[in-house]
Amino acid sequence: YIYDDLCYAASEEIDIPSCNRYAKNIKKLFGIYIDTSKNGTGTKDSPTGNIQGAIHRVRSIKNTIGLPKGEFPIYFRDGIYPVSKSIVLDGNDSGNKNTRIVYTSYPGEKASIRGGVSISGSDFTKVTDAEILNKVDKSVRNKLYSVDLKKFGLSDFGENVLNPSVNPRSIQLIYNNEPATISRWPNNELVKTEKILIANGEWTNPGFEFTFTDKRIQRWKDAKNTWVWGAWTWEWAAENHQVKKIDTEKKSILTVTNSQYTPAEGKEWYIYNLLEEIDRPNEYFFDKESSILYYYPNVENIKDGSFFKADICISL
Repeated sequence: YIYDDLCYAASEEIDIPSCNRYAKNIKKLFGIYIDTSKNGTGTKDSPTGNIQGAIHRVRSIKNTIGLPKGEFPIYFRDGIYPVSKSIVLDGNDSGNKNTRIVYTSYPGEKASIRGGVSISGSDFTKVTDAEILNKVDKSVRNKLYSVDLKKFGLSDFGENVLNPSVNPRSIQLIYNNEPATISRWPNNELVKTEKILIANGEWTNPGFEFTFTDKRIQRWKDAKNTWVWGAWTWEWAAENHQVKKIDTEKKSILTVTNSQYTPAEGKEWYIYNLLEEIDRPNEYFFDKESSILYYYPNVENIKDGSFFKADICISL
């Protein structure tokens, strides 16, 4: 029965000798089908419910009846496919010189693979805490919303939620399939380092420190879990570093870690993940200590209610 079903799932117009006695009347290529709302065997009428099911199905076909010649599609039906661990495809999942295996959305439909946690705009609540609101611009105070990520099983954010590397791992808010922007200053431009007070710290006390004499630094005196991006020495060697201290008296910024190279004056940088710098729609700030994410939605989406129905993904 299983063997017959494999033939049914794989055959069509393509000659598969071992299946001919089971599928003589099949005229059209079926491939493998995936649908999050189903939990079947992988046929068009009975799709498997997840990606792993499809991968297992392809391997079963390869190891029993063999792959048909030509293109062998694995169709994702319309919907969002959540994954909680990495999808691994290796040589066992590969086609061959006669067959190309293709994972694709079903024609005319849209499928999305999601590795984050799905929430809705309705899970956010309007911020009313005066201490929080006093840290943002007046124009933002009645438009700021927040959500506690612990309520969705997110509590272990690791040692560094934002990683000091060229491509940092960060919490990302994705609004209706479009990434939001983490709060930063300047919004679009870059500023340049001034005087370097500590080029790179000792092994036991790492970090570099540079001055920032703009009066805006006064707004950041209580900032936490803040990061800086910069091409601290060479334009091709940009790095992200967590901020250890913002000294409003010295007007300086000290990082937690050393730069790979010796920081120099006149190099471009910006600071990000600050509650105080949420000043544009679609910006967010994440407070690691409280697990609360703050978000400034587009005003139009608040007024017409679409924000509260929005599909929001929190990705780590």
